[in-house]
Amino acid sequence: MKAGQQRAEQRGVPIHAHERIDPLGTGWVISSRAGFAPCPWALDLIEFARPRVGEKILDLGCGSAPLAVAIGQIEPAHGPILGVDLSWRRLDQGRRNLALQNLQNCALVRSDIRCLHYPPIFDLVLSNPPFYPVGWGRMSDDPEISSATHAVHGDIPDFLAAACDALAPHGRIVFIYDTDRLPQLLIAVSGMAVRVKEMRFLYDDRHRPSRVMIMIARGGGLVIDHRGSVVT
Repeated sequence: MKAGQQRAEQRGVPIHAHERIDPLGTGWVISSRAGFAPCPWALDLIEFARPRVGEKILDLGCGSAPLAVAIGQIEPAHGPILGVDLSWRRLDQGRRNLALQNLQNCALVRSDIRCLHYPPIFDLVLSNPPFYPVGWGRMSDDPEISSATHAVHGDIPDFLAAACDALAPHGRIVFIYDTDRLPQLLIAVSGMAVRVKEMRFLYDDRHRPSRVMIMIARGGGLVIDHRGSVVT
């Protein structure tokens, strides 16, 4: 969009010919034209996660960093944010997105989430992981797109295990996932020393719950309210 391109020019952030720039709240996110708008529910997820002042935040499968952009809008006094992704292209876009928003105290690193060895120091661990197993439905021929939509480099148990390992004792994990695959997510949680604390659904234009946001922590129980959201 023209306003986003003007912002990028003002900040000296390049946008390549194969890329586009989309609005995200009051900010902008650079992504590939051949792909899709990254994490259109980023603001919903961060509002649900309720980041607090000074918290250490880990984003697993950060992609082009839309969650960091959303955090910067909802809690500008956030603590350090570390994003992890395996794609060089998405990480490059993510670093430019951080520069576009002038976000400080953020770092993006390349790593496979199945090989992480972070100490349990993060107050909040976020993830918008690939929703679908390899072979499910139609996979894109573009490896960048297929790895974002399908579990080419790790399924939900892998993301959850990495999140649990990095989680501080008092911390919380917040994932967003496809509602049709919620059973697989709950099964993965049941195998860890954590419990579901809160769930909230996002509805599509047909008023169908298409995405679920889930908060996970140590201890506690679960209650479903009359609106269909799930709260402690």
